[in-house]
Amino acid sequence: MAQPPEQSMPGHAIAVVGMAGRFPGADDVASLWANVLAGKEGITFFDDDQLDPAIPPELREDPGYVKAKGLMADCDRFDAAFFGVAPLEARLMDPQHRVLLELVWSALESSGHRTSDCDSRIGVYVGANWNRYRARNVASNPEVIQSFGELNTALANEQDFLATRISYKLNLRGPSYSVNTACSTSLVAIAQAAGALANSDCDMAIAGGVSVSVPVRAGYISEAGGMLSQDGHCRPFDEQCTGTTFNDGAGVVVLRRLADAIADGDHIHAVIRGHAVNNDGALKVSFGAPSVAGQAEVLSQALRHAEVDPQTVSYIEAHGTGTPLGDPIEFAALARAYQSEASVNGDCAIGSVKSSVGHLVHAAGVTGFMMAVMAVERGVIPPTLFFQSPNPRLQMDRTRFYVPSAARAWPKAQHPRRAGVSSFGVGGTNAHVVIEQAPAVVSHARLDAGEAATPGLDLLCLSAKTEEALGRQIDALAQFLATRPPELSLGSVIWTLQQGREPMMHRLAVSVGSLDECADVLREREGMVIGSARNRRSVTFQFPGFGAQRAGMGRRLYAQSPVFRRCLDEGMRCLGGMGGEDLRGGLLGEGATAEAAFGDLQVAQPALFLFEYALAVTLESSGVVADTLIGCSLGEFAAAVLAGVVTLEDALRVVMVSAEACSRAPQGSMITAFCTESEARDIVSADVSIAAVHVAEVVVVAGAPAAIEAAKLQFEQRGVRTMDLPADRAYHSPSMEPASAEIEQLLTGITLSAPQRRMMSSVTGRELTAEEAVSPAYWARILSRPLRFADALTNAGVGAGNILVEVGPGSDLTGLALLQPEVRDALPVAAAPGCAQGRDAVREVLAVVAHCWMHGVEVDLGATWSGPPAQRVALPTYSFERQLHWLDPARPVEAAAGPADAKASGEAGLAGPDQAAIGGVRSAAGLRAVRDLVERQIALMQSHLRAITLAEEDRGQREDAPDDGSA
Repeated sequence: MAQPPEQSMPGHAIAVVGMAGRFPGADDVASLWANVLAGKEGITFFDDDQLDPAIPPELREDPGYVKAKGLMADCDRFDAAFFGVAPLEARLMDPQHRVLLELVWSALESSGHRTSDCDSRIGVYVGANWNRYRARNVASNPEVIQSFGELNTALANEQDFLATRISYKLNLRGPSYSVNTACSTSLVAIAQAAGALANSDCDMAIAGGVSVSVPVRAGYISEAGGMLSQDGHCRPFDEQCTGTTFNDGAGVVVLRRLADAIADGDHIHAVIRGHAVNNDGALKVSFGAPSVAGQAEVLSQALRHAEVDPQTVSYIEAHGTGTPLGDPIEFAALARAYQSEASVNGDCAIGSVKSSVGHLVHAAGVTGFMMAVMAVERGVIPPTLFFQSPNPRLQMDRTRFYVPSAARAWPKAQHPRRAGVSSFGVGGTNAHVVIEQAPAVVSHARLDAGEAATPGLDLLCLSAKTEEALGRQIDALAQFLATRPPELSLGSVIWTLQQGREPMMHRLAVSVGSLDECADVLREREGMVIGSARNRRSVTFQFPGFGAQRAGMGRRLYAQSPVFRRCLDEGMRCLGGMGGEDLRGGLLGEGATAEAAFGDLQVAQPALFLFEYALAVTLESSGVVADTLIGCSLGEFAAAVLAGVVTLEDALRVVMVSAEACSRAPQGSMITAFCTESEARDIVSADVSIAAVHVAEVVVVAGAPAAIEAAKLQFEQRGVRTMDLPADRAYHSPSMEPASAEIEQLLTGITLSAPQRRMMSSVTGRELTAEEAVSPAYWARILSRPLRFADALTNAGVGAGNILVEVGPGSDLTGLALLQPEVRDALPVAAAPGCAQGRDAVREVLAVVAHCWMHGVEVDLGATWSGPPAQRVALPTYSFERQLHWLDPARPVEAAAGPADAKASGEAGLAGPDQAAIGGVRSAAGLRAVRDLVERQIALMQSHLRAITLAEEDRGQREDAPDDGSA
C-alpha cells in the first residue's frame, strides 16, 4: 500500500530494494517474518548427544550450562562451484565469508538487478563476527594450511577481505569496506552505505553482516544476574528477562538512491529517511559500558537527519537484548529522544526480533532493520515473543511506548508509516536509522519506448549453472505463482526475470500469455525443453526462395505484430506507388481466394519477398539479430535489404520487374532429386540443367516439361527418388537469361552498396564481396545460374557455433539443413512454420527467441517486451547447490576468554567469556577460570548498574525532562 500524501522525501532518501538473510529457524527473510508473526522461536535446545563432542562431560553436567543456541542451517555447506572456489579453499575459508557471498547474490536477485547493473558501481559494506573457525578448526590442521599456503589461508579468513572477496567474485567496482563495530556492525554498515549513495560514491550498495561461531552445536554458561539468559530465551523489556543468547545468522540489504529506484521501476520495500552513527566517548563508567546520553544523542541525530517529528514514528525495532542492564538504559535513551509534551501514552510500539532469534551479534542490526522494513511495508506491527509484563525499572506506563505481545495492524494516520531501528556496540559505537513506507509511484514504463514486436505473449526466462538447480528454480517459481499476491502482474514477473537475472548455462524460455498459464507450464513441465548455453553462439538467417510461399501466410502476424504490420504496410505503399499489384489477397486472405491470388507471379514473388523482409525485422525487433545472412534465390534480395546493399523500395522494384520478366519466360518444370551433384550430372542434357544444390544429396534440376519427365524416368531407373516442385518455370536455368538481362538493365539505375554485415552468396557459394554487391551483373545472375546453397552454408561455417534460423513461411530449408551433419549442429529452427495453418504466429516468433537464448545467443530479451508497464518484483532467488565444506579440528582446542566484543551483550558492555571457547572447555581448570570470570562480571555489572542508576536519578533532579525517571 502506498503512503498517504504528507511531506516530500529529503534529497538524501535511500530506497531499500532487496533483502536476503538466513536466521535461526528461518532460511530467508519471509520465513523470519512469518515466524515472528506466528510467535515462533528459532532457538534450538540440545540433548546431550546433539552437542558437539568436544564439549566435556563436566561442562554438560554443570547446572548453569544452557544447552541452547540459534543455528543457521547449512553453515557448514557452500556452493563453491557457483563462485569458482576450489574445494580445498572452501574448506579453509571462514564460513562467514561463504555465507555472505551467497546472500549478496540472493539479495541482488531479490532486488531485480544483475551484478552488471549501474556499470558495477555497486558498493559493499559488510562485517563479520570474530573468526573462530580459523582459530579452532583450521589452525589445528597445520598440514592442510601448509598444502594451501599461509598467505592463501589468511586471505580466506581475515576480516579485511570479507567485502573485497565479494567485490572480486561478483565484479563489483564500487567502494568495498569491511565494517566492524561489534554488535552494531551491520546497522553501521547500512548507514555507511546510505551515506555513500547520497554522496554518489556508488549507484547501488549492499550492506549487512554475518555471525557464525564454532563449535556450532554448543551452549553456554549462565549465572544469575549475568548477561546470558538462564533458560535460552530472550525476553526484551519483560519483567522476567534474564539476559540474551548469542546465535548465528546473517543478512544483507540492497540500497539505491530513491530517485534512481523509482526511475528504474524497482520494488521499494521502504525508504531510509535518516540515519546517524556516533560513539559514547568517555562519558560513561567504563569502555564497555553503555551510555544513555550517547544513545539518546544518536537517536536525535537520526531524527534530525530524517526531518521528521519523533511523534510520527509509530514503531521502534530496539536493540533490546533482554539484559538487566541494557534494557533500562536503552529505554531511557528512547524516552529522551522520542518523548515530548505532545506524546500520547501507548502510541508507539517497541519490540525486538531478538525475542525470536536471539542476539545475532554482527548480524543483529541488519536483522532488526529488515524486521522494521517488513513492518513498514506490510503495515503490521510485529509482536515481541515472551512479553508478559514490562520490566518495572522501565516505568513504561509513563511513556508513549508499549510492547505488543501479538501482531496488530499499523494504526492509520495522516503521515506515512515510520519506524526507528537501533543497534549499539561494545565500545560505544551506536547507530540509529529512521525508515518510512515507500512513496506512491507511477508504474514504470518500458525502458525502450518503441512499439512491441510481439504483443500478447511474453517470454519467461530462467537459468542456472546446473540443470538440477534450474529444476529447483522452476519448482520454486511455480510454487510462488500458485500463492502469488493479487497485485502481481505477468509483466513484472517477466521483466524481473529477463532484466534482473544473470544468464547462466542451463536455460529455460517459454512463451506465456498469463500468470495462470505461466504457473501451469512450470508445474506440469509438459513439453519443456532445457537448453544449454555452454558455448556462445551467433545467428544466421536463411531466406528461402520462390516456391516457399503459402496462401494467407501473413494473416496472423499482420494481425498480432505491430512491427510486422508496419513493414508490410510500408512495402505495399511502395508497390502501389510503382503500379504494382495489391498483395493483400494473397498475403492476408484465406482459402481459395488467397490461393488464386498467388497464381499470379506478380503477386506471389513480391509477397514472398515482403513476408521474409517483415519477418526478419520482426525477429530482430524481438531481440534476435543475425550476424550472417544467406538468401536462396529470391530470398537473397531480402538478405540484401537487411545487409544494407539495397533499399527496400529499390529491392521491391527489382522483384516486381523480375516477376514480370519471369511471367514471360517459357514454361518449365523443376524436380528435386535425392542424389549427389555428380550423379545428377550424368543425367542433365541441353534441355535439363542443375538448378540448385541444397545439400550433399539433395539436387534440383530444371528444364522443359517433357525433358524433366524424361529425366525423372532416368533417375527412377537408377534408384534415385524424385519429387515434383510447384514451379511452372525452369528457374536458375538458361531459359531465364532474358529475364536476367532485364534485371541487369534495371539495376544499372539503382544505387548498390557494400554489405554492412556478413552475407553469403547462393550464386557463388562464398561470402559476398563488396565488388559483387555493387555489380548489377551479379544480381541479374541469380535467376539464371544454379544455386550453390550447400556451399554457402559450408563456407559460412554454419555449425556448432551458430543458430540457423529459417526466415520465411514453412520449414523447407530447416528440413534440408537437418540432413547435413555439420549444419545440424547449428540447431536449425523455422521462424514461421505454421504461418498458413492459423497457428499462433507470435508464439512461433517467441519460440525462435527462446530457442536462440536457450542455446547461447546474446539475445536482447527486453525487445520482446509487451503489455503494461513493468515493475521489478521480489521473486524466488537462486537455488544454491550447497556441498559440505568443513574442516574439523584435528586436536582439542583449549578454552580462552575472548575480548569483550565477541559475545558480550553489545549494550551492557562487560567483558564476557567467548561462547565458542566455553563450548570447547575440556579441563577443570579451564572451567574454573570461566566461572571466576563470570562471577567477576556479575559483580562488576551490579556495580555499574548502581552507578548508572544513581547518575540518572541525579540528572533527573537537575534536568527538566519528563523521561529521566524511567532509567
